[in-house]
Amino acid sequence: MHLKDSKLALVDVETTGISPEMGDRIFDKARGVSKRAQRPRQASQFINLERSILRDARSVRSIADAEVSHAPRIKAVAQTFGKLYSIA
Repeated sequence: MHLKDSKLALVDVETTGISPEMGDRIFDKARGVSKRAQRPRQASQFINLERSILRDARSVRSIADAEVSHAPRIKAVAQTFGKLYSIA
């Protein structure tokens, strides 16, 4: 199979920082799926951090606690994502 005939999945995550040991978490996941010469299907989803967003992360990413407080937790998002791409 050639790459031009493949289905591509693109994933992007936004985090509060780069150190899970210091409490940094994923708060947004975006994905896109594209087939040859087609516009990608896209989706984005906030993730509940189960904690307050630190001031530095808020200033860089313009995100507020209220925007993620009612979102699903990471475990539920990961399970859904894994099923979608048959990796869980």
